[in-house]
Amino acid sequence: MDKHEILYKYIKRIQRKGLLTLFIKDIFEYETLYDYNYMFRIINEKDDLIIDIYDNVSVNRFNRYIFNFSNRDNNIIPDKENVCVTYLNVSKILDDNNKLHKLAHLASLDNGMIEYANTFLDSKLVMVLKDVIKKIS
Repeated sequence: MDKHEILYKYIKRIQRKGLLTLFIKDIFEYETLYDYNYMFRIINEKDDLIIDIYDNVSVNRFNRYIFNFSNRDNNIIPDKENVCVTYLNVSKILDDNNKLHKLAHLASLDNGMIEYANTFLDSKLVMVLKDVIKKIS
């Protein structure tokens, strides 16, 4: 199974386990977020995994994150009318202190995903990743 599919299945499993708010709050750095504060959508396309978050707690009410698994460059489209779109080329993201970049870097790894996830994810989220990898193997 490809990396694109692993990340998709991981986020879908987080959703089913009722851990989506924890995941969004942590990865996307929301200070205050509750289950009733947002709408979430994930779209699995050919070369992209798209995450849409519409919330009523941040300045940017609509945020789209596109994890690209081809060779398209990273771009951030500036805020426009409470909308922000972030493109992340998974193969070009390096590990840094930004958790969103860490998630993209995690999706680029061939080995050591669990060990790397332990460095920045909540233990509940790491357990979900272990389950996804185990089912794929």
